[in-house]
Amino acid sequence: MPIIEITAKMWAQRQEDGSRILRYAGDVLNASDADAKRLIAVNAAKSVRKKVNVADQKVETPSTDDVSAPAANQSTDPDESSDEPGKQTTNQDSDEVKKPRKTANDDEWRAYAIHQGMPEEEALEKDRAELIALYA
Repeated sequence: MPIIEITAKMWAQRQEDGSRILRYAGDVLNASDADAKRLIAVNAAKSVRKKVNVADQKVETPSTDDVSAPAANQSTDPDESSDEPGKQTTNQDSDEVKKPRKTANDDEWRAYAIHQGMPEEEALEKDRAELIALYA
């Protein structure tokens, strides 16, 4: 069964017992092959990559010799450990604000608009619908 993400506003997924479950845009689920093909064909859903198993992640990790060498270098030199928080703050400064879902509240859309360069006063004056129209 493929994993899909619903892109349509709503989809009523039929269950084996005849009941239906309402699925909304952004929902990720296992769908039957027929449903997945049909929904993807009409752009009502998109295929999602499968999650990596924990066993697969352990195979990809570096050997213990590679891991212990950097750890030893960090703990022996106090100057390097004081430099690392500076490096971390630069990474935190460059973090991007993700585009909120259309169903997000006003504050999330205002924060996104401000991050995109809109002056804070202007963002506070606009309502959610106006911000969505500008940035969606």
